[in-house]
Amino acid sequence: MPLVRLSELREMDRKSLEDKLLELKRELFRVRVQKAVSGQLDNPSVEKELRKSIAKVLTVMGERGYIKPRRRLR
Repeated sequence: MPLVRLSELREMDRKSLEDKLLELKRELFRVRVQKAVSGQLDNPSVEKELRKSIAKVLTVMGERGYIKPRRRLR
């Protein structure tokens, strides 16, 4: 799965962002299960790319006020 571009995310509406977030989280879960079962991945960088893509979606959703920002620990 290629990296998600911020410019693409900023063009999406709320429903599309929520769908994309769900899709990315499911894919990350699948990759983690595959890693746990087989002990290795075909492409080890996929997990990192998925986490970054999820963060980008959450960033755009936070900018638009769709979700509450998480509290920062001091």
